[in-house]
This record gives sequence, C-alpha cells and structure tokens, in this order.
Amino acid sequence: MEMQLSEYKVTIKEEMSWGDSEQIQAVIMSSLKIDANARKEIEKGGDSMDIKDMQLDGAAVLNSKVKSAECLITKIVSTTKTDGGVLEGAPVKFTREWLFSLTRSDGAKLMKAIDDVRAKSGDESEIEGK
Repeated sequence: MEMQLSEYKVTIKEEMSWGDSEQIQAVIMSSLKIDANARKEIEKGGDSMDIKDMQLDGAAVLNSKVKSAECLITKIVSTTKTDGGVLEGAPVKFTREWLFSLTRSDGAKLMKAIDDVRAKSGDESEIEGK
C-alpha cells in the first residue's frame, strides 16, 4: 500500500510476516521485567502468573512502534508538490531519526496505517500506546 505524506511517498506491506511479528514481540519482551517470586514459580513449572508480578518499561511502547515501522515500511521516496502534481525524488533509507523527524500529522497518519496492518494481521504483540 502506498501513502503520500507531506514530503514523502511511503510504501507499506499489506500484511505482516511471522518474522515481523516475532521481531516486534522481541522488542516488547526484552523490556518486560518479572518479579523474582514469579520467576521462581515459572521455573518450577507453575502457571500462577499475575500481571502485578510484571513490569513493562515505558519505552517498550515507543520502541515497538519504531520496530513496527521498520518491519512494515518497504520503500520511502522524497516528493515535491508542484502545480503539475507530485514529483518523486531520491529514495530515503528508513531510520529512527527519519521517523521522528516527520510532522506530527504525518507521523500520526503513518502510524495509523501501520497499526491497521498489525491489527489486520492479528498481531497479538500490539500494545495500545495511543
């Protein structure tokens, strides 16, 4: 799917792959902290895990959004609006800095499209950070 932002045309995958989902889950899971007592219970094979025994680093939401964008964006091209339409320029490499430099409205538009693909793909790792 292609979408036009203020200064870029961005192509996004229509559906997430299994690997995309696993990479996003890895970002989230790497920031999950489990209470020592709960860890012991898990090691013993118990299943009495309670959400209060876990903490999630607040940066996990942001980092999972960046990883989602990195996995789902397949092409970025700079564009210039003219009276005759939109002219395509040079390809742009995805970076965290590029993502963070988008205007607020462009960033919101792009992340909504990415969230829609994740939801359509049944990505269970999605964290509501909206």
